[in-house]
Amino acid sequence: MLLVIIANCADWIWGTFYSRSFPVSDVVVVAVAFSALLYAICFSIACFARIRYVTLVVDFFTVTLLALCVYGVLAPSVSMAFAFLDSLSKRVVFLLLCAVVFFVVARLPFETTRRLRAATMTFAAIFILFPPLYARAFAQAQQFPQFKIESSNAHQAVFILMLDELSFSAAGPLVKKVRDNAFQVKLTEVATPGRDTIKVIPTFFFEDDFSKARPCSSTALCNGASSAYDFAKITNTVPNLNIVGFHHPYCAIQGLRYCFQSFSPYMNSSLVAFGCELARVALRGLPLFCKEEILPAALADSQRLQTEAAILAAPFWQEGGVLYAHVLLPHPPSKLRGANLGEEYRQNLEEAANLVGKISDMLKHRFGNDFRLLITSDHPLRRELWCGLPQYSGPRCETGVGLESDGVPLITVAGDKVYECDISINSDIFRCLGNEEPRANVPILRAKTAK
Repeated sequence: MLLVIIANCADWIWGTFYSRSFPVSDVVVVAVAFSALLYAICFSIACFARIRYVTLVVDFFTVTLLALCVYGVLAPSVSMAFAFLDSLSKRVVFLLLCAVVFFVVARLPFETTRRLRAATMTFAAIFILFPPLYARAFAQAQQFPQFKIESSNAHQAVFILMLDELSFSAAGPLVKKVRDNAFQVKLTEVATPGRDTIKVIPTFFFEDDFSKARPCSSTALCNGASSAYDFAKITNTVPNLNIVGFHHPYCAIQGLRYCFQSFSPYMNSSLVAFGCELARVALRGLPLFCKEEILPAALADSQRLQTEAAILAAPFWQEGGVLYAHVLLPHPPSKLRGANLGEEYRQNLEEAANLVGKISDMLKHRFGNDFRLLITSDHPLRRELWCGLPQYSGPRCETGVGLESDGVPLITVAGDKVYECDISINSDIFRCLGNEEPRANVPILRAKTAK
């Protein structure tokens, strides 16, 4: 049963390992705990119903969970085949089918049942392990970046600050902060290949469309059924590259001078998160309490402090080079309690502006005018996403004017003169280190701003 439970949550588990939302040990302990709980439930049902063999009840739960696992893969096809039924009727049909299978299995000879259990465990193990094995077999090794950085364009220090969920129209406070500090600033709008971090950041390192990307191991993404990309198979060629980030396995990249990957805040408890995933699989939807728990403000704030500490600890500040930092700002939530989405976002914009001011001052103090600061974002504010969560529903969904746009900003900051970086999409940000032409084969998302 443990293998079947893990198979049902395989996508969530690989996503957790990929983003480091929870330690691996926590996920393993929780999976064993849920398996033990289901065994206890099976034993209680068998005793109450006076069923002779507890294994019959275990078989029923195992068959049901396995069927849910298969249904999760075949859901689109199954939904089309039973489109004439409403949601409740589909669940009733599903339970009836499981009951039929249970009674058939209960009447099979013991040896046949034993073999079916072995086949079930084998299938579950294959289902769990196939994605990482596929990624390991088909992800190709490659160098990053796939262009030469001209030494004539090199500076003593280049800081690439990747803010999370910063709209172009909301970049004003950041620009004002660095201008007030007497730096040379240029602001332009660039496109983005998606509206989700998991689909955008990989385009910085791999030249492909990641619209179907999903984690399939602790370091790899499976991009639909046709390709896989593994951060562990990237060899960095940028001289003295330092990376601080979260949500993606940056530190799996080979050849980095310094790297720190913070955890990706999701829920306070791995037990609740695992239970919610099982409930989503079983009920094809999330209970209300699960949605309320997503991304607690205290957890997000702790992650931001950890990321900032890692930025300040990088050898970049002593030795120069390139520092890329992916920071969870102005991404909601904020420290404000009971505020609407717009108020929380503006609070985080202020924090992002303070961080930019602090970084630019440190660059000036340490490197004089021989530095460049590049600020962009993975995607703009996604009002349509946040307003779908209970904590931002109804009146709390308000954002006001000036926070939403289709594109993201590219802010270039220098101490002595305006720094030119001629790109049209944020995934080309590393090309600002050299003089290459922008890529032509990365899809550009020009989504309509949500109203």
